[in-house]
Amino acid sequence: MRLKLKLQVDSQFNILPFNYFYPVSAWLYKQINRGDSDFAHWLHQKGYMVKGKHFKHFTFSKIGLRRFRRLNGGLLILDRQVDLHISFLTQKSFESFLSGLFLHQQMDIVDARHQCRFFITQVESLSAPEFKARMHFRSKSPICLSKPVEINGKSGKEFLHPSHPEYGQRLVQNLFFKYLSFKELEKDAAMEDSLMKNFEFKWYEPCKSRLATIKSGSKEETRIRGYLYSFDLTAPPELLRIGYYSGFGEKNSLGFGYVEVMNDK
Repeated sequence: MRLKLKLQVDSQFNILPFNYFYPVSAWLYKQINRGDSDFAHWLHQKGYMVKGKHFKHFTFSKIGLRRFRRLNGGLLILDRQVDLHISFLTQKSFESFLSGLFLHQQMDIVDARHQCRFFITQVESLSAPEFKARMHFRSKSPICLSKPVEINGKSGKEFLHPSHPEYGQRLVQNLFFKYLSFKELEKDAAMEDSLMKNFEFKWYEPCKSRLATIKSGSKEETRIRGYLYSFDLTAPPELLRIGYYSGFGEKNSLGFGYVEVMNDK
C-alpha cells in the first residue's frame, strides 16, 4: 500500500535540514510503535529475514518541496503545505492499521542548526498500478546498491553506479531475496532460475548522484550514496510489485529506492 501525507509547514520552524532521511525513518517507527509496540520492535530489530539478510519492506519519497531557498545546512521552505509519500509491502489485513496511524500527528526534523515541524492534515491512499513483466520506473528517492570491497585492509562497501556491469544482476537478486523473505520461503529455484535467465535492465540519463549522511554529527554517522534515474526492468510482475512497494535496492527503510511508474518509453 502507498499513502500520500499532506504536511502543513509550521511557519516558526520551517528550515529543513539537508540530511532528513534518518529523522523521517525514526518518525515512521515511532508512529508504528504507537499502534503496535511489539510489531515496531520486531520490525526495527529484526524484520523479515532470509539467508542472513534483513528487510523492513517499507520506504518513502523525498519531501515534495516546490518553493524553497537553500541555506547553509538546510532548506528554507516557502510553501505552506508539502507532501510525503510512504510505501509498505504488507498483508491486506494490516493496511487499515497503517492508514490510521498518521493523521493529525506532528513530525519534527531537527539537527544541530535547524528545525522543521510538520502537521499531518490529510492521508490519502494511492491506487495501485498494473504490474506487468516489463515496466518503466523513475526513482523519486536515490537507489542504493553496493558490493563488499577491501579498503586499506579493511572491509568496506563500493556504492554502484547504474552503469556498473553487476548493477542489473544485483538489483534483481535484491528483489528476489525480498520476495523470499516476504513469502517466508527459504528458496524458490524455479523463480530464481527464470529470473536470472530472463531479466533485462536498462537505465537512462540523466543520472544524478546523491550522498546522504545518516545520524549526522553522532558517533554512528555514516554516508550512503544512491542515484536518481529512470529505468526499464523486465522481470516477473510479482517481483516488480515487491520493488514498487518495498523499494528498489538497499537501505529502503531510510528512504532509498522509492519509485514511480512511468509511461513506457
